[in-house]
Amino acid sequence: MENDIEMNEISNLNPKPVCIKNKIFSKFHLSNKISSPSYCVLSKTEARLKNDLIEIETKRLTTNNYTIIINDYKKNITNSNKIFFTMDVEFINYFKIQFIFNDDYPFSPPNIFYINGIFINELFDKNNNLKLNCLNKEKWSPVLGINTILFSIELLLDTYIKNLNINTYNKKIKQRNYKTFYQQSKNFFNDEEEMYKQNFKDIQIHFKKLKIN
Repeated sequence: MENDIEMNEISNLNPKPVCIKNKIFSKFHLSNKISSPSYCVLSKTEARLKNDLIEIETKRLTTNNYTIIINDYKKNITNSNKIFFTMDVEFINYFKIQFIFNDDYPFSPPNIFYINGIFINELFDKNNNLKLNCLNKEKWSPVLGINTILFSIELLLDTYIKNLNINTYNKKIKQRNYKTFYQQSKNFFNDEEEMYKQNFKDIQIHFKKLKIN
């Protein structure tokens, strides 16, 4: 094909297993090194996927808060000879997702699904689809790629965790305020009870004196 890229032209671009340690919780690891025969011809989609993975290795956008494991993409063919690609990505200690790329990627956005791990309502809908505005066909642009999507997921996770921490903090404050109110109320009623007891004793003594007189 005229517009296809031959493998030997980009053989030096094959992504290698890499582990970039920016911080203790911000590592990236690409598994399953690509090993394709030199005579294989890549489609535009496959060439773009390879370039996306290389960009992640060399120019990764990240918040440095998460460990991400990316498995190399797999080529799939349906019974109707339609080609698509799948790629699994795991956010360690959170969840695992799967990217599904049609053969017209990057001109159409990938579909991203929740596979397993922690299901976060703020990130996934009831059909396990990732809630990300840029994945809508109307808002998608070919300049976006896997690197941008992963960075957006990290930002969503940051927001979720921040809100979770705020809610947890507010809950603790409410619990502490309730305990304080309860203790204050208890002390108040105890004081009132002691006061009534003392008044009752004073009244009894007063009536006794009246009787004696």
